[in-house]
Amino acid sequence: MRADATRFSDWDREMLIDRICDLERELGLAEDREAQARIHGRLGVTPSQARLLYALAAAYPKPVANWVLEDTIKPRGQHERSDPTLVKVMVYCTRKRLGRNAIVTAGFGRGYTLTPQMAERVRAAAA
Repeated sequence: MRADATRFSDWDREMLIDRICDLERELGLAEDREAQARIHGRLGVTPSQARLLYALAAAYPKPVANWVLEDTIKPRGQHERSDPTLVKVMVYCTRKRLGRNAIVTAGFGRGYTLTPQMAERVRAAAA
């Protein structure tokens, strides 16, 4: 069997992506891009920072693991692994913009969460 015989065609790939998006919406896992755009505009953060804040606010008060945040802040369609410091840098830049206490480190290896005040601020900006 040829190696390229198992590859998906562009049409198959698009159909699979559409199906995944449908299932994410049904399960309540789909990103709300409009809410993220409102966070971006109202809080004056970058689109990646808006995705980070949206994910943290959605999970509040539970912490969100670094690997989940890494997948969240990567641009759509980028599937390869990125720099492991990506989340740390994004959190640093977001803290610099919104205040040092905006994002709380939830403990070694547990990820990040928002302060109660920031969670409320992000939810208000998203609404």
